[in-house]
Amino acid sequence: MAASGVVADLVRLVAEVVGDEDGWGVDTIDEAVGVISTLRELVVPPSVRHEKPPASSGFDDAAAVPPEFLCPISKRLMHDPVVLETGQTYDRVHIEEVLSRGDWRCPVTQRRLSHSVLIPNNLIREGISRWCKERGMELPKSMPDPWENAVSEPNRDYFLLLLDKFSTSSSLEDQRAAANELRQLTKRSSQAFLVESPSRITSLLVAATQRPELQDDLMIVVLNLSACKENRKLMEDDPFVVPLLIELMGDGSIKARGNAAAALLMLLDHDSSKRLVGELGAFGPLIRLIEQAEPLAINDVVSAISSLCSIAENKEIAVRERAVAAVLGKIKSSGPSDQLIYLLASFSTNQDAADQMGELGAVSCLLGILKDTTDEHRKEHCVAILYEIACRSSSKLREIRRDEKINGTLSAVARSRTSTSRAKRKANSILNKICRTHQEMHTS
Repeated sequence: MAASGVVADLVRLVAEVVGDEDGWGVDTIDEAVGVISTLRELVVPPSVRHEKPPASSGFDDAAAVPPEFLCPISKRLMHDPVVLETGQTYDRVHIEEVLSRGDWRCPVTQRRLSHSVLIPNNLIREGISRWCKERGMELPKSMPDPWENAVSEPNRDYFLLLLDKFSTSSSLEDQRAAANELRQLTKRSSQAFLVESPSRITSLLVAATQRPELQDDLMIVVLNLSACKENRKLMEDDPFVVPLLIELMGDGSIKARGNAAAALLMLLDHDSSKRLVGELGAFGPLIRLIEQAEPLAINDVVSAISSLCSIAENKEIAVRERAVAAVLGKIKSSGPSDQLIYLLASFSTNQDAADQMGELGAVSCLLGILKDTTDEHRKEHCVAILYEIACRSSSKLREIRRDEKINGTLSAVARSRTSTSRAKRKANSILNKICRTHQEMHTS
């Protein structure tokens, strides 16, 4: 039988299956299987018909890969597995892309992140390497072979020797080479390296302030080391670490400044440390970074400010330092993000901050976001900010009333079935306030 005839039979059987509303029997299925087998005999050459299929690269066949080796975002074998603070593992390139868009939630858990530190998952990395080797497959090109390059038992003497190059009179070239090597070592296994003495962290930060050529590498090293709880404790106990981080946030390269902010964020575990950081002048450099930092670093900067402002006295300092203007300016220039809107909402309960928002055109900006966004949590924060502004300014309440008369923006939030209960409550409170004010004007 010619291949065309077999194809015609297969088409006929498919048509029978699709067109039979009462279902189809086993005979039809058996006939279809026989037709497909015949088609294979006609099309596949005899020389290869009974050969085993070639070994798969494994990277496209997601069903064959252990699920823990697949990136939850790309659904492909991970090249550079890293862990978020939620404990979820992702391929670095894909989670960095998500964070750079300002999406500040863990894709799997949807939990809001407090920082963007990505810790290498060496256990998964080595598991992927072993799995590939057992199947005779090549590792992904962009992932180094952990069996050849990773240090399973870190050479502590070598690590400490590299650190100590920054507390001695080593040449710039020696320190440059040491900084590069430390960056590679701590990227692969940051949790394994304990600095033992806080003075070693201080020496890295001092070298970064004195030698701009080393800043980018050294600040990545400090950030990687701060992922380890024991190292963070040493950093918190050293009185020089926070002032040096603040200095680098103000005077370093743009990458070093962003990493200094991320490292500072890691140290804000307790109210006492938040008070200290606020008193030492961190807000000025952090607020300037809102406009200047790279997209991924912005999240750490905003998170650091948000964490600091959980202390009332720090919020007062931030408002005096014009944090409201910086955040609102960033929203207007780059678009709203969850982090920026949340930070603006946290400021809105402060009288001076709410007044500044009114003066800076926050009402029209927030109403515009409400019209454009479909994110219900973002809507909730926008309505909450508008409520605080409306309660403090009759002129801004009139501005909201004019928009409501034309566009019905708040009424849409109040009526929507998808709006959060808080968003509905705040929207209705503003609408009631508009009605009462309007009635009072007519009565008088």
